[in-house]
Amino acid sequence: MASLQAGVSVADTGTAYLDDVRTAVEASPAGWPHLGTIAPRTAAQVGTSQLLVGAETLDRDYTNYQAYAPYLGRLGATGVRLQGGWAKTERTKGVYDWTWLDRIVDDATARGLRPWLQLSYGNGIYTGGGGAGLGGQIPTSTEALAAWDTWVTAMVKRYENRVTEWEIWNEPNLAGIPAATYADFFARTAARVRAEQPGSVIYGPGEAGIDVPYTNDFLVRLSGQGKSHLLDGISYHPYNPNPDDVWTYQQVDKIRALIKQYAPGAVLRQGENGAPSAPNSFGALGDLDWTELSQTKWFLRRLTHDLGQGISTSAFSISDLHYPSKINSKGLLQTNSDKSIRYAKPSYYAVQTLASVIDSTVTALPAYAFTTDSATTLTVQGFAKRDTGRQIVGVWNGTTTPGDGTTRTPVRLTLPNGNFADPVYVDVRTGAVFDIPAADWTVSGSTHTFRNVPVYDSPVLIADRSAIRL
Repeated sequence: MASLQAGVSVADTGTAYLDDVRTAVEASPAGWPHLGTIAPRTAAQVGTSQLLVGAETLDRDYTNYQAYAPYLGRLGATGVRLQGGWAKTERTKGVYDWTWLDRIVDDATARGLRPWLQLSYGNGIYTGGGGAGLGGQIPTSTEALAAWDTWVTAMVKRYENRVTEWEIWNEPNLAGIPAATYADFFARTAARVRAEQPGSVIYGPGEAGIDVPYTNDFLVRLSGQGKSHLLDGISYHPYNPNPDDVWTYQQVDKIRALIKQYAPGAVLRQGENGAPSAPNSFGALGDLDWTELSQTKWFLRRLTHDLGQGISTSAFSISDLHYPSKINSKGLLQTNSDKSIRYAKPSYYAVQTLASVIDSTVTALPAYAFTTDSATTLTVQGFAKRDTGRQIVGVWNGTTTPGDGTTRTPVRLTLPNGNFADPVYVDVRTGAVFDIPAADWTVSGSTHTFRNVPVYDSPVLIADRSAIRL
């Protein structure tokens, strides 16, 4: 072996990492035999899924794609969100240098990921060209808008054989751009995308939070102009300390209703979400006292909850981001000061496990029925294999912001519409799989009752053994 890279998590997660090989050392549930660990799969092996990963800010060089590229395919997410970077591509009026983006799109595609390419931001070489970063304004002058149109057309033409999914701008509501103004800009841009690539899939507005009034005004404007056919999906960024906050998914339901009313056929996509792994991080949620353990739980809860609701969902971000003022530690990968990768955080391996289990061979079972004797409210999300109907059920305590404990509480869980022949227990955070002894589960018709299920504030799965890979 020419070299050995070792990374040891700074958090007390009970998991050690050596050369990117996970070794679980946590105690097994009492009396439940340890069967092994979920086998990770690459994006190419997974094929398709509803799970994406964020690779944003490359347009501003806040991360180093070449440093984290080897980790992308191994994560198992099958989509990657990228930002197109008009200002980075066109530094001289009318002259495009696509070299930086060509390398990224080609490499990501070769690793089995489907690029989701955002058309953003503005370009300061044009008067009224808009802002070139987060919170930036859209182009407004006649010259800048014409240049934007030309760049958009050139972008789609260049990548149409590798990219089919597009997003128009990022967080216009954060920038104070009125919904009607953004809707007009969206329609203008989407029409050019669709003209060049008729089968394109176009998302907007990539809004900060879940802004129901903004979404309403955006959709009303599009629909009123007869342009709602240009929209294939609503993207949003719901940063909450507790990813299972009831309010969050109430707003999601309101947006579903707006889509049904104004843009039937469009879908939802959680386009950017994550939690820091350390205190005093740049950006959303940065003022809370995060650790690598609480970050890991947060990611798993957001992603599993979204997937259980049939929502495609993206983990922000693959790597820590080096903003000019400070580090944004939402990455699944810990970086050094030069943006190289120091080690994969526990969250990387946890998301890798989830990606291996919840792929396109399973379907979500929203509003999955259950009863429990748990003293705390549980979050339960159901999935079923498309071919056999055998189930995977995620369970966790979602009442508060994820903490730093790993103490589990045994609960009884009754699933009146269950479908299991040989159930096993999976701790998604560690990837560990345990047999559920016959003494701890019973079945009567379709009703399955599980006893002594160890539950805590991180998702665990009750899964039919046929639905997982060891």
